[in-house]
Amino acid sequence: MGLDRLLAALEELKKIEKISTPSPVFIPYFDQDRLHDYLRIANAIRSTGMGVEVYPEPKKLGQQLKYADKRGFKAAVIAGQRELDAGTCQVKNLANGESQEVSLDQHAAAVISALQNIVYPESTN
Repeated sequence: MGLDRLLAALEELKKIEKISTPSPVFIPYFDQDRLHDYLRIANAIRSTGMGVEVYPEPKKLGQQLKYADKRGFKAAVIAGQRELDAGTCQVKNLANGESQEVSLDQHAAAVISALQNIVYPESTN
């Protein structure tokens, strides 16, 4: 309870950035038959220490991106059936709307690299 009050006070004094979500990365879930693929991607990203949230139910992408914007995620990994079949996904910077198509290799190395450029931009300079 004391930590919550301290964090709230620091946010109000603008000493720390207000955070709506503990995870910087969002994975929309809109292809009901591919949940295992979304979870595999999330697991690969989590293995690097980055927090990831997978949307809990399949819905239209637009609805999920509105949720991600409201919650303050920094990046989204977007993959529908077409992308998953091709072994690719879109990594989208939710702050500026820019996205890039990257390969979904076995360990999602290209996805992780693209996310690190968005989530930790100061460490990539």
